[in-house]
Parts: sequence; structure tokens; C-alpha cells
Amino acid sequence: MKRFHVSVSVADLVQSINFYQTLFGSEPTVRKDDYAKWMLEEIQQRLHAAGESTLEQADAECCYAQSSKTWVRDPDHVAWETFVTHNDITHFGADRVPDQSDAGGKQSRCCA
Repeated sequence: MKRFHVSVSVADLVQSINFYQTLFGSEPTVRKDDYAKWMLEEIQQRLHAAGESTLEQADAECCYAQSSKTWVRDPDHVAWETFVTHNDITHFGADRVPDQSDAGGKQSRCCA
């Protein structure tokens, strides 16, 4: 399985670890005084079950795919997009990031 690495600087590591444990549905794989790391598989259902403030975007067309998306912001207001792809499409798609301060953030291209 291929994986990718994302590094995020946070203001409060403990608060962020609590948020990401909810987002990712697991404890960090590695946890140090100044570092936490997760190996991930699924996300959307955990956000809903935990009662996180999310913004739903059904039937989004972006990046040659039709997907249902869920947007959430972490404690440092970084917007996270999770998605389930339903179909391939023949064009790049023109959807925008939804405009909602608690989950989607400002308008911008979905894949930019």
C-alpha cells in the first residue's frame, strides 16, 4: 500500500492530538513530546459519530471524479477534505471549496 506524509505545525499538541484521534479514529502510531504520527485508512464516519462540525458536499465534481465530500477544520483552523469517489468524469470539474467558516473556509478551487 502506498502512503503519503503530511506535516502540520500546531499551536497546542495535546489539543490537536485529541482532535486527530477523533478524526482518524485511533491513537497515534508514534507519540513523542513534540510529535505525533498516524497511519490512516478511513475518516468520514468517525467525524459524524464524534459530533464534529462538518460541511457536507454531495456530488462534487473535482479532479476528474464525482465524489461526496466532508469538510472539517482542525483546532488550528486547517481545512481537511475527506471524500468518497463514486464515479470518474471526463472533465477536471469546477467545484469550489464551500464557503463556511467552521468547516470549508474561503472559496477556492477544490484541488488547488
